Amino acid sequence: MKKRRYYLIAFLLLILPLWAAFQTLATASRPLSKLVPAGALLYIEAKDFSSLLKDWNASPVKAAWLKTDNYQVFSRSRLFLRLSDAHREFTSAAGLSPDMNFLTKVAGKESVFAWYDIGKLEFLFITRGAQSGSGESLLAQNRSKFEVRTVGDQQFYIRRDPASGRAAAFATSGDYLILATREDLIAGALQLLTGADVRSIDNDAWWARPTAMAGAPGDLRMVLNLEAIVATPYFRSYWVQRNLTDMKQYAAALCDLSRSATEYREDRILLRRNAPDVPRDPAGAQAANELAALVPEDAGLFRAVADPNPAEALSILESKLLAPSMARSEPRESLAPAAVNLNSLGMAGAGDFESRIDQAPLSASATPADDKLRRLLSASGLRAILEVHSTSADSGGVFVRPRSVIALTAASDWRLAEVQSAVTALLKAGLTTGQLGVTWKNNAAGFEELEGLLPMAVAVRGKQVFFSNDAALLARLLGSSKHSTNSEAAAYIAGFSHARESGNFVRLFSVVDRGHQSGTNPVTGADKPVAEAGREPDFLSGNIGSVSQMLAGVTRERITAFDRGETVVQRVVYAWAPQ
Repeated sequence: MKKRRYYLIAFLLLILPLWAAFQTLATASRPLSKLVPAGALLYIEAKDFSSLLKDWNASPVKAAWLKTDNYQVFSRSRLFLRLSDAHREFTSAAGLSPDMNFLTKVAGKESVFAWYDIGKLEFLFITRGAQSGSGESLLAQNRSKFEVRTVGDQQFYIRRDPASGRAAAFATSGDYLILATREDLIAGALQLLTGADVRSIDNDAWWARPTAMAGAPGDLRMVLNLEAIVATPYFRSYWVQRNLTDMKQYAAALCDLSRSATEYREDRILLRRNAPDVPRDPAGAQAANELAALVPEDAGLFRAVADPNPAEALSILESKLLAPSMARSEPRESLAPAAVNLNSLGMAGAGDFESRIDQAPLSASATPADDKLRRLLSASGLRAILEVHSTSADSGGVFVRPRSVIALTAASDWRLAEVQSAVTALLKAGLTTGQLGVTWKNNAAGFEELEGLLPMAVAVRGKQVFFSNDAALLARLLGSSKHSTNSEAAAYIAGFSHARESGNFVRLFSVVDRGHQSGTNPVTGADKPVAEAGREPDFLSGNIGSVSQMLAGVTRERITAFDRGETVVQRVVYAWAPQ
């Protein structure tokens, strides 16, 4: 009997440490998403949050950004001021400042942020494996100022700012540190940690569906409840892309960011609310891929799109090549209607030298100059459109000339004579009253060019038609022998050579902006410093230009999108110059 007792004791001494080790391993391997209560709008997960913060703080990109015009404008924006107010309120509630020093100390490896109210900035933060409890020690210094609450057998601490009502709460359990701005969020996380039957974010369809489709998480993963986010007024106010109509079709989205020494890669999944009633014709995507394969390696910017709307194709042709001054723009509801000039309703004044009395005014019902081209595009059954753009500076380095090729793929072969006639009808209205400058000639490269001063060339290759204002660029596309090698045809392919175009971009828009600068010296034309002039940096050459200069290490960007009906899958690659 004693031997059996000894065997039992020995067995327990052996198995209990193993069981404890197993329990520790099981807890450590539990995904943090299972500790996040349901109902969030935005979820961000990091494999190693501490390393990401360390890389960002030591990054020359961060140091450069803090000195840019872009940061200066952002620091005066309404969004920045709202964030600053929330920062002060949280500091008052927590008794310490949630600055970068604090965040660096509380950050562990695996970490999640979950945002439940974007306007009120209500969030839950969970991290595992913080630096030797340094974050906990910072909070413990002010623990006596917090109220102690209990949920199950777990304790947490909460404190409120009496002025704003904002709350700050924290709890620790094992190697977990939990921060929150709502009592119910930290209580729910602690209940989930102990295995209580509480609904987690895993049960929310907007989170579960895209994560089930995605592969392993990247260094940083973001999941968005787009159906709820797009409906908020904050999305309409602060979403810089201003594409609310486009985003309304999606219910959820996921983005994984993976980093390496030479590139950053984003893998995105967007889930539509409703799948299209009719499956997409693969012919459009195939045509877009065939056009994209023709793009030269050194092109500044290109974009190939499947199944374009004929009206959109016409607008691109007009704005980029055929009639830039006649390009249409949608009316903006935010702009007040123009005031009516009452004098124009009666007899012209003595100073009116522009009004003709020997010609009838143009009628609003007159046939548009582009009507012929519009009809041609509408009847062609467009499959794809390609835009290729590059810029080149003159020998003096002052003026920058844009060079473009627009290519269209139709359902059937184009007729060169019809294309030339439609282009001539559009150009003729703005160039000449006869045929001067709008007659065509065949050049040595085998395509048609205008004889006049306007650089314009047209080429037809079966179902593909090409328009260009640069014969050399067009010849390179037509001479390409490359073919699409994608196993799946993409509905959208685009690329941008930042290294090639950045300098020309800043040079071009510095000249364009100069005429609108209130701080320009009226004698020399030189720019006064922004602070001296008392003005905001110019949006393109200053604000956006400073972002370009800050990201000088990004050489190239490429995006590919696949439309699979219920989902749109995108991959964005940012290539970095070797350090």
